[in-house]
Amino acid sequence: MHIRTALLNIDFQNDFGDQPGAALPVPGAMADAMRMAMVVRQRPRRFEHVVSTLDTHARIDIAHPAGW
Repeated sequence: MHIRTALLNIDFQNDFGDQPGAALPVPGAMADAMRMAMVVRQRPRRFEHVVSTLDTHARIDIAHPAGW
């Protein structure tokens, strides 16, 4: 039996990194990102798919009244 494994990065962007200039820094975010990158580099065949999402906030989208 082949088990498929995917890595899903949700809303993975610089604004959440705990680094200078980040708009919404999350403590420990950069260390988490480095650990995740290390796992992917050390075992590149571990994940069949690697997917990253990006949440953008346009003026007209579902998060704003104009989007309704």
